[in-house]
Amino acid sequence: MWGLSQCCPYITSVEVLPQNPNVSDDIRIATLVATPNDGAFIQHQFYWENDTLVVEACYYSGFLAVITEIYDTIDVGSIADGNYVLEFRAFTSSDLNSCVITNSQTLFTPFSVTELVGVVPIEAPSSTIYPNPSKDWVTLLPLSEESVIRVYGLDGKSVEVFQLLSNGKITLDLTSLSAGLYQVLEYNNGEITTRTLLLKD
Repeated sequence: MWGLSQCCPYITSVEVLPQNPNVSDDIRIATLVATPNDGAFIQHQFYWENDTLVVEACYYSGFLAVITEIYDTIDVGSIADGNYVLEFRAFTSSDLNSCVITNSQTLFTPFSVTELVGVVPIEAPSSTIYPNPSKDWVTLLPLSEESVIRVYGLDGKSVEVFQLLSNGKITLDLTSLSAGLYQVLEYNNGEITTRTLLLKD
């Protein structure tokens, strides 16, 4: 991660595309940044801090007194449904080839990702996860014999965990996961029946 300072560049707009995304969409972040002194784009990166999507972009600030507007799109991919915050950090650099930060500006934008339209969970008893939070193992109950459990990170990607089924309970081994928030989805006949947030210590 790059360091931070104050001032410009000037963030003209930041937009989550498509508008009103759902879990099947490949999400992109579109940015328009005005840079002083005949600027140029250097690089961008993104990462998650809990439920905040942090996008960082760096722009070269040259010597000519000419304001340049730079449009950029960042491919984020699919994200699990929920409410999030986009934190866009724009930096100017004194070096054309690497990000040597001279100034920065940050903009926060809330956004939501919804489930697929028309997909309605079927009625079923809710699963309980305990203990929650946990460092190593959690147990889910009650479960039907047809239940399938999947664990997702906040980036919407499935994560593999060892599962042990015994007497209508499923125990999940969390030891391979990094600390953070995860979504545990229970599927019955291919449809989501319960959705629970799990905190790994």
